[in-house]
Amino acid sequence: KCLGKMGDISRGGRTILFVSHNMAAISNLCRKALWIDKSCLKMAGAVTEVINSYVASVQSRSTLPLEGRTDRTGDGSVRFMGVEYRNGRGELVESVCLGDDLTIGLVYGSERKKELGSVSVSITFYNEMGVAVCSFWNDMVGTKMQGLTATGRLVCQIDQLPLAPGFYTLALILVVEGQAADKIRDAATLRVIEGDFFKTGKLPPPQLGCVMVRHKWFSLPEKSTVSPSEAL
Repeated sequence: KCLGKMGDISRGGRTILFVSHNMAAISNLCRKALWIDKSCLKMAGAVTEVINSYVASVQSRSTLPLEGRTDRTGDGSVRFMGVEYRNGRGELVESVCLGDDLTIGLVYGSERKKELGSVSVSITFYNEMGVAVCSFWNDMVGTKMQGLTATGRLVCQIDQLPLAPGFYTLALILVVEGQAADKIRDAATLRVIEGDFFKTGKLPPPQLGCVMVRHKWFSLPEKSTVSPSEAL
């Protein structure tokens, strides 16, 4: 509703200053854009040109070693040191097919001498337009992590990755004993390539969404008393 109202005001001839990391919303609402990085104006111009330059910068930044990244927040008591991807066969990869199993390993390090207390970790995938499309969080699936070694890997296993072909960036959050230890946006990039997710050789066009959901269709007579669950 808020975006729709701003669009109505903009079309009415009034000027709106819209601040966001959501490239899709910026592209839809704005004709001109300003890219501000660390309080400095980095680029100004037509919205498409600025968005393209920003997206290229994000993808470039996400290839830098995590250990040396300074654009992060948290108390630094435990830090992400690297990200690795493995396919369903356990092989290290840089890209994965739509529908394939994916294991994400988050390498972490700490100067602590003792074991880590309770740990909460999450991964959020963003598409090329900066829109969050899905999240993976150990607390959400009821997996408790406690008593971890000071250095190691936090591993997330995703069965049959449902993301449409394209480039995605990952945002990582690590909370240790209730305190935010490390937060880093655009920590890594993952390329998803085409795969036969539905076993039909067909995929929806990109503009119709980027998350695939398996589903079924059936028909019933107009006056049928059969419930949908019975029909399946």
